[in-house]
Amino acid sequence: MNSDIKIERPENMLAAEKKDVPEKEDSTKRLTVGYLDVIWLAMIVTFLSIAAYDRFFASKVVTVDLTGFVKQQKELLAQGKIGETDVADGLDQFWKFLQKQPKNLTIVNKDAVLANGKEIPFEKVPTATDKSGEGSGKK
Repeated sequence: MNSDIKIERPENMLAAEKKDVPEKEDSTKRLTVGYLDVIWLAMIVTFLSIAAYDRFFASKVVTVDLTGFVKQQKELLAQGKIGETDVADGLDQFWKFLQKQPKNLTIVNKDAVLANGKEIPFEKVPTATDKSGEGSGKK
């Protein structure tokens, strides 16, 4: 037999072909998202969703001291510090204050809440007659 002839084995051919083709590891070196990244993203989205729901949609009960405001107005009227038109203006301001509150707030009179009621403070805007103690608003 002729010993000069070399027969290539299929294993050697496969090894030679592998050298020409880039390895799989190099082709899969892309930006991949790991499990921890997915968990962090889910936690952030969940937190933001709950915060947005609580801020804009969840109903909240707050109190306002209507009785105290009316009492204060009556006392000032009895002392002659304000006039009847000032009382009406004060009630109008109070009503506008209530209308400006967000729609997700349920406003209850302070006297109706037994405990743990968060109160929204209302400060009446002083009128010209409130500052001087006299004015055309008196009757």
